[in-house]
Amino acid sequence: MTASDDPIWFRELKPALLERWRRPASMGVDLEPSDVADEFAEWVDDDSRWAALGRGDRDWRSLLGDVVASWSLLGAHLERVIAAAPHVAALERVLAAQRVKEGLHRRAISDAAAHLAGGLVQPGTLLAAFEDLLEAAEQHVRPGSPAPAVRWHLALLASAGERHGHDWSVVADRLRNAVEWFPDTPFESRLDTARTALQADARQGRSVVWLCVDHASASEPSSDPRVELFDGDWLLAVLGVWTGQRAGVPPELAADPEVLARAWPRLHPEQPVQEQIPVVFARVDLGDGPTAGARDRARDTLELLLARASVLQGGTNWRISGKVIHFVDGDAVFESSGPVGDPDIYTRLSRTDVIRDPTAETIKRELPRLRAHLPVTDRRLRAALQLNQWLHDARRTGPPARLVLSSRIIEQCARWADLSPPAFVADNLAWSWCWAQVADELERAGREAVDNMRGHSGATTTPEERAAFLKVSAEIFRPDRDSWRPRVYPWKVLERLSWLIARFPPDGWIGDWLIDLSARTADGSTVFSWLKRLESEFTTQHARAVRTRNVIVHGGPLLLPTAHSIVGFQDEVAAHALESTMDALLRETTVVEHFAEQRRRYNDALETLRLGGDPAKALRTPLGD
Repeated sequence: MTASDDPIWFRELKPALLERWRRPASMGVDLEPSDVADEFAEWVDDDSRWAALGRGDRDWRSLLGDVVASWSLLGAHLERVIAAAPHVAALERVLAAQRVKEGLHRRAISDAAAHLAGGLVQPGTLLAAFEDLLEAAEQHVRPGSPAPAVRWHLALLASAGERHGHDWSVVADRLRNAVEWFPDTPFESRLDTARTALQADARQGRSVVWLCVDHASASEPSSDPRVELFDGDWLLAVLGVWTGQRAGVPPELAADPEVLARAWPRLHPEQPVQEQIPVVFARVDLGDGPTAGARDRARDTLELLLARASVLQGGTNWRISGKVIHFVDGDAVFESSGPVGDPDIYTRLSRTDVIRDPTAETIKRELPRLRAHLPVTDRRLRAALQLNQWLHDARRTGPPARLVLSSRIIEQCARWADLSPPAFVADNLAWSWCWAQVADELERAGREAVDNMRGHSGATTTPEERAAFLKVSAEIFRPDRDSWRPRVYPWKVLERLSWLIARFPPDGWIGDWLIDLSARTADGSTVFSWLKRLESEFTTQHARAVRTRNVIVHGGPLLLPTAHSIVGFQDEVAAHALESTMDALLRETTVVEHFAEQRRRYNDALETLRLGGDPAKALRTPLGD
C-alpha cells in the first residue's frame, strides 16, 4: 500500500492532524476536559467558593454542568484508562439535587475534582487519545473539513500530549514522520510506528527564550539573569561585527552570532539607528525542565512584569511582538522570524486594508436612522452610543476586562428595558442570538454557493449559466454588491435553497453543506428544533460567561482558557443588546415597549414554527427583514 492508497478518512484527516503550527481545539460548545478540570479543581480548593455556595448555586451548577458535559465525551479508549464515568455519574446526582449543599455533596465533588485533575496525566492517555481519534476519523465519511467529533478528539490528543510534556508541534511531527517517511509500508504498519513514537518521553532541557519588544528602550542589560533586557540595536551591532566572545553577550548567541540578525533584521537596515524607534530583546531563562510550553511561559513572565510596571508608573508603551527564538541546551529549536522595529506596527495599514474597511458603508447605512437625532441630545441615546464606543475599545483588551464590560452593557440595557438581567437575557437576548446564528449560516452558505456557481465568470461559462448567476445574485445579495464582502439576505437564501442545491454535486463541500442546511430547515418543526438546540447552547455559554464574570468581579479562581473560550460569545450578546436598545431609542416608542414587542414577535414566530409554518416567513417576522 502506498500513500495514495491511504484510507479516504485518513486523507481527510491528514491536513488537520499535521498542522504542527496550529494547535487543534474543539469548535463546539463543550470545554476541553483538561481546561474544565483545572477550573473545577481550583473551585473545590477555594474556601470562598464553598462559603458562597448558597448565593452561588447557579454558578456551581454551571461549572458542574460543564464538567459533566466535557468528561462525558471521552472516547472509549480514554475512558478505559481514566475511568471518569463513576465520578461523572456522581456529579450528575449532585446536579439532580434541588440545591448543591456542602454537607451532602462536598465529598463527592472533591473526589471527582481530584480524580479528573489527574486524568490526562495517567500513563497511556496519549496513546488512548490517538486510538479514539482514529476511530472517530474512520466513522467520518463526509467530505470537507473534519467533523466536530474528529476535531474534538484532535483537541483531546493535543491536550493529552501537553499533559505528558509534549507541544502539539512535537506530537504532530512524530505522527507526520511515522506516516510520511514510510509511504511504501502498509498503512497499519505506519500506524503502529506512530503509536510507538507517541510513547517516547517528553523532551527535557534548559530553555532560554528570546522575545522581541516593540516601542521599547533599555540602556543596558538588566541585572537579573532570569529575565534580561537588551537594547536591540546594540546587540545586533555587536553580533554583526562578531570577532569573538564579547562581555554581555549570552552564550547561546555567542555560539551562533548570526541567528538573531538572521531571524530579526531591522525593518529599515539602511536607516541610521538614531532615527529609528528603539526595540528591546528580552531573554527569559526558564532553567531545566520540560521544553513543552516554554515559549508561552516566557511570554507570560514578561507580560506579568510589564503589567506590574504599568501599574506602578501609570502605563507603558512596550508591546511584546510575536517574534520568538527558543533555545534548548544552547541549540535553537524554534524561530519565528521577520523584521522588527516598525514604528507604526500596531496601526500601519496597507491600501487594501483601507479600501476593504467597511466603515463608510456602515455610516451611510446608519445615517437615515441617526439623522433626526444629530447632534445627540437625548441622554440615554448618548449613553448607548458611549457603550458602543466602550465595546469597541474593550476589544483591544484581554478577555477578563472584555467579559466585565460586556456584562455591564447587558445589565445597563436590561435596566433600560425595566427587566432583571436574567429575564432580559432569557426572554430577549437568547432568541436574538439564536436567530442570528441561523441567519449567519444562511448568509455564509448563500454567499459561498453563489460565488462558486458556474456563471460567476462570464468569460468561461455559457450565456445561460451567466444569466442564472446574475439573476440569483440580484435576489440574494443586498444592494452593496460591489463591496469586497457583500451582505446577503438570509431568508432569500432559504427560499432559493433547493435551486442552489441542484447546482452543486452532493459529495462536494458546498453541496454537502447546502443539503445539511436544507435538512435543518425542511419545515417549521425542524427549524423549531434547530432553534431549541441553539437556545440550549446559548444557556450553557451564558451561564459560563456569568460564572467567569462573577469570579473576575468578586474574586476567586480565574482560569484564562475559560475566559478566552467565552469572551467572543459574551461580546456578541452585548452587541445584540446594544443594537436592540439603539432600535428602541431611535423609534417613537419607549425601550420597555420595544422589548415587550420584541418578545411577542419572537414568541409568535416560535409558535408558528412549532406548528409547522413556513420557515422563511416565520424567521423573517421578528427581524422585519
